[in-house]
Amino acid sequence: MVPRDPDAAARIRAHHEAMMLAVDQRQEALMAAVRHGEPYRPALAELARYAREEVLRHAAAEEATLYVAATGRPAGRAMVAALTAEHGAIRAALERLEGARDALEAVAAAAALAALFKGHVAKENDVLLPMLLEEPAVDLAGLLQGMEGRLAAPDATADGGCPQTLDPERVGQDPAARTDGTESGEPVGRVGRAGTTSTDLPKPTDPPEGAPELDVRGYPPAQRHPVIFATFHALEPGQAFILVNDHDPKPLYYQFAAEHAGRFEWEYLERGPAAWRVRIGKVASGGQPDAPGAGGPGGLP
Repeated sequence: MVPRDPDAAARIRAHHEAMMLAVDQRQEALMAAVRHGEPYRPALAELARYAREEVLRHAAAEEATLYVAATGRPAGRAMVAALTAEHGAIRAALERLEGARDALEAVAAAAALAALFKGHVAKENDVLLPMLLEEPAVDLAGLLQGMEGRLAAPDATADGGCPQTLDPERVGQDPAARTDGTESGEPVGRVGRAGTTSTDLPKPTDPPEGAPELDVRGYPPAQRHPVIFATFHALEPGQAFILVNDHDPKPLYYQFAAEHAGRFEWEYLERGPAAWRVRIGKVASGGQPDAPGAGGPGGLP
């Protein structure tokens, strides 16, 4: 039975929700491994696999069906251009994840990927699908069938992917039912400690302050706070990282103060004009949290 257009839109939205849940679960598995000092690369590999085999292949099917149908009017063409550019940004975020040299980079890249995908899906659900439903000439149910046909086609698996249908019950399941074990001797992923990198990748150089740097200047503004907070959550008590930003992160300080009062440390190391560097730490048991007059936005300590 061919679904009616509203039913087709509901199925697409349900599939989007299931994909976001699958990405979130894999991101959390990566963060949990880092927090607990466990090998994190199996979780990184699983998140990267899902993003490449499911998210990117779904994106390609959308571009060949939904996006083509939306280009019939100027507003649709502008929306498609923006969404297609975001597909490119998702690919770039995945490449950063796959190239992560240590636990800190892995957590930051995973947070950026998840945040970008979530924002992208919201635009498709809230703008693109209603636009297609309002267009009399668009057969959304037929487009849905076209997407599923492309995802199930033999050539869709040529790059190592797996056939996909818009069935939320199947999203997130690995068809090979793999069990990612940990190879003996794999480095333990603790943020900011030696030995967190894979043996075939160079180890990052920590700055003189003894904490790894998180440079967010290359991230889109909407991704920066999710990346920063994901990195903070991955820290163990007593650990820290150095945030590098292109402006004074004073609003970020107040967000930390509101959401993590008494549990974080904040110390300006450099205040512009080209870069701002702030040491952000997670308070150890018995440690002293940051106070506004001691390194907070009021000035350099």
